[in-house]
Amino acid sequence: MPTVPPLPESGDIDAGTYLVTSFAENFEITVPDGWVSEGGAGVGKDDPDHPDEMAVFVGWWPSDHVPRDACAWQGALVEVNPSAKRSSTR
Repeated sequence: MPTVPPLPESGDIDAGTYLVTSFAENFEITVPDGWVSEGGAGVGKDDPDHPDEMAVFVGWWPSDHVPRDACAWQGALVEVNPSAKRSSTR
């Protein structure tokens, strides 16, 4: 069984699947070519036609508010309980 490499702390990353270990629960993320790791807090992709530094950024950090609709998130944030309970029906 192949081992999933850890996500590099920073810099350009090759297309592939990486293990994110910055949370109590590790998870895998798969990225295409052209992405960079941003200090272990997320991955980003630049676009030369986009005026900002990163055209796309996918980050992971704890949050106490989330959007109700991922496609219309501005003005639609709701507060969430910071602790997730695991289901006992596994």
